[in-house]
This record gives sequence, structure tokens and C-alpha cells, in this order.
Amino acid sequence: MIKGFSFYKYVNKKDALLIINNGTLFFTNPLNFNDPFDVFPCVPKEGLSKHYKYILRHHNILPDVHGKKKKSTLNNINIDDMRAEFSKKWAVTCFSKSPFILPLWAHYADNHKGCVLEFRVNSAISNYIIECLDKGCMDDEVIYPLDVVYSKKRPRLYDKDGIVTGEIARNIILTKDEAWSYEQEMRCFRENKQGAYPFRKDQLNRVYLGMKMNEKDVAEVTSAVKRYQEMHGHVVKIDTVSLDREEFKMTKL
Repeated sequence: MIKGFSFYKYVNKKDALLIINNGTLFFTNPLNFNDPFDVFPCVPKEGLSKHYKYILRHHNILPDVHGKKKKSTLNNINIDDMRAEFSKKWAVTCFSKSPFILPLWAHYADNHKGCVLEFRVNSAISNYIIECLDKGCMDDEVIYPLDVVYSKKRPRLYDKDGIVTGEIARNIILTKDEAWSYEQEMRCFRENKQGAYPFRKDQLNRVYLGMKMNEKDVAEVTSAVKRYQEMHGHVVKIDTVSLDREEFKMTKL
């Protein structure tokens, strides 16, 4: 049985209302990420020639290049174009394992004037996922993020045979530089274009209100949560956060 767990999305007030009111999460194309190294695999020499042929076949172009001309062509391949070729079919939405990471409140939750939305995979959803896996299908609305792996080494774009396997694609999307490890990130990704997609409504579990959120914004988010509960018949808790009295950390009131 898959163990239940929570995951958290740091957002400004505007995005919090979009998520709550529309019941959707925005999935971003990796080419639009703020870190230029993110989802930017290395292009090793081993397998490059075979991968080049694969790309040409994929686009119905005959790889009629040989000898010195072939070597020159491989040397001049634009790595940015190869990244774009891989990334264009993916869309990603990001979460964290904790709602109390100070830099994330500053960077993504509008300097504590925004919110953190808690989503959850509970036992019922866990059992549902197992059933879907057994049947070889999956509900597109279920959010099941995977852990990001932090490393100093960039993942490969392809294997020694020039093939981008499912495991390689997953490693590319889920690997980031160690400098970002404080984010404790998790990611959910899909083979779709960038855009807003609906999520399973019983997965939104709690809303943490930022300590600098003004009364008007608090009232607006609270009203949105109440409408959400009435519409979907699902309880969503609301909590506020505050500074710890002794340490450089945040706590729930």
C-alpha cells in the first residue's frame, strides 16, 4: 500500500484564488523555468550519432550525412535545440515537502503576503492509484508528485544507443543542482502542453495564510475556500502561520 503524504504549493494570492476557484493547477513548460540548468541534460558523445539519426528519422529527414561532413554536423548541433526538442512535450507543476521553508515564502508566496496550499495523497487515493496501475490506466486529475533528486552531475539526454527511455526522461525532469536542495521539491509532470489542468478536488487539504496577508486578502481567500467546500463537498482547513518565539522558523497558529 502506498503511504499517504502531503505536499505544498507556495503561491501569491492571485494564483491561490485561481487554483481554489477554478480547481486547476498550472503546468509549466520546462523552457520557461527560472533556472537555465533546470531540465537541461548533458549531451554525451557516446550515443550522440545514434541520437542524431533518431531525431532525423523522427522528423522524416533522411540522415544522408557521412564522413567528415557527418562529424562536422555532429559538432555543430545546437544543444539548446536538442533541449527544446525534449522539453516541448512536457509540462510540470512543482511542490515542496514542507510549508515552513522561509526562502520559499519570500520567493514564491509574495514575501509572506501569499499562501501555501496543502495537497494530500490519502489512503483512499493510494488504493485508487494501485488499482489504476494494475489496470494500466491513470486518472489525469490525480496529483501524485515525485521527489526531486539533487546532484552536481547533470543527467544524460539519451543512453549509449541514443535513445531517450522513460527512465531517462524521468531523471531529466526530476534532477536539479544541489544548490536548490533547500526547496525540498517534488514535481508532477505530464506529456501535455503548458496550461491549467483540473486536479482531484478531495486532494486540496489545507490553506496556510501568510503572516503579512492583509485583512481584505484573508477574507477573499477564506470566501473562496468556503465556496470550494460547498461546491465539492470536501473540507479544506485554513491556518495562519507565525514566527517561532525562539528560532528562525515558522509555526502554525
